[in-house]
Amino acid sequence: MPCKACRLQRDHPANEAIRRNVPALRQLAIALPFPAARAPIQGEMKKIDDIDVKILEILSEDARASISEIGRRIHKSRTAVEARITRMEEARVIQGYRVVLGEQGPRVGPANEAFLIIRHSGGSDCHIIWKEIKQHPNVVECHSLFGPLDLIIKMRYAKFEELMSVKEHLSGITEVREVTICPVLKTWS
Repeated sequence: MPCKACRLQRDHPANEAIRRNVPALRQLAIALPFPAARAPIQGEMKKIDDIDVKILEILSEDARASISEIGRRIHKSRTAVEARITRMEEARVIQGYRVVLGEQGPRVGPANEAFLIIRHSGGSDCHIIWKEIKQHPNVVECHSLFGPLDLIIKMRYAKFEELMSVKEHLSGITEVREVTICPVLKTWS
């Protein structure tokens, strides 16, 4: 049988509202007499602390690490780790998990690679060009350079016409002065 404080907390009228996530949740949760009865508001993100940083470091090293394993490494319970990860996902601190293929892994997606070398009209226009190209699904990476070249983009493609289409798109940007396509013939590692 739960103690009187637990029964009061469980039977508190605001708890039902919290479970249903009503719009007035923030005022209800603040007014609750029991701190444990305050449920986190969806999307609410407190400041990231050292424990969150440790969790992010572990997930950055191995996105497949289990919640139990993370808990063991940071000396926290599985439930606490799961709650922190969920909170960071809802606040978009963690936006996804991905597979990074090694050199020995199979090729996934378009089989060919090329570098697009861009010279722009001057100033610091690389960010403008990046905004235009980053949505392309086959862009692997993009680098702003110091020297005679301004920007180099590595991308994958299935047909050469795809590269020409990207070149035409980039050439249409007023800040772009010149686009050179360099298909990769062979790669050593």
